Amino acid sequence: MQTRNQVPRSRALGEGCPYDFPNFSVEMETGTGKTYVYLRAIFELNKLYGFKKFIIVVPSVAIREGVTSSIQLMRVYFKGLYDNVSFDNFVYQSKDLTRVRQFAVNNEVQIMVINIQAFQMNLNETLLAMRAYAPYHHLYAIGMCFSIANNQSERVPNPHKAFEVASKYNMVEELVKATGTCLNMALEAAANETQPANRVFSPKNWIKTKGCLSGINGAIRNYFSMLPRMPGGAKIKKKFIEATALKVEDFEYRWSAD
Repeated sequence: MQTRNQVPRSRALGEGCPYDFPNFSVEMETGTGKTYVYLRAIFELNKLYGFKKFIIVVPSVAIREGVTSSIQLMRVYFKGLYDNVSFDNFVYQSKDLTRVRQFAVNNEVQIMVINIQAFQMNLNETLLAMRAYAPYHHLYAIGMCFSIANNQSERVPNPHKAFEVASKYNMVEELVKATGTCLNMALEAAANETQPANRVFSPKNWIKTKGCLSGINGAIRNYFSMLPRMPGGAKIKKKFIEATALKVEDFEYRWSAD
């Protein structure tokens, strides 16, 4: 392929690659059939090497919907092309871990479609859809992890100091994921509360209230109190404590307005 497209040939499959396995980047212009190419590659890899687990990571909800639609439209086509191969596809949802477990243990070809934001931040689809608010609430939750861990819940950590200590213990990514889970927990708890008569819970309205922030604080406390009861949780909690330890002078008072 490199020779055909006048690209200098690599001496080895993993040349210049930071990973311990071959990592390929195939770039194609819009409208030239990228979706078809990587979907057919899935079935070729299954046919030739027996691979069965595939994850398609997409940059947006719109593209995700386009991918799932393409899979459904071409389902019969690929079954006809590859000896009626049995395969299943689904969209990753952080709340549906049963589906993820099936992905891991099922013996058929499995295709998971996931948003890059969910992959990185652990936020559910409802929060990902609220781009104007969710990122700021996520940052708030990260800051509150440091504040609560250091008994400084009325103050905020210095961002530089917080990032420095989290990086020292290689826990930045874990903090982002844990606080994403806490946001999910806060939203789910609010959605399950009894609503006044003739009122329907609205995530978009909830995320604009002060009750949302107190819900996030409560979710963080609950998450860390539950950790020791989970398999390996005590060890993880110890890492979080180390990665959020700051001095009193590393905090400042929080500005607020009514």
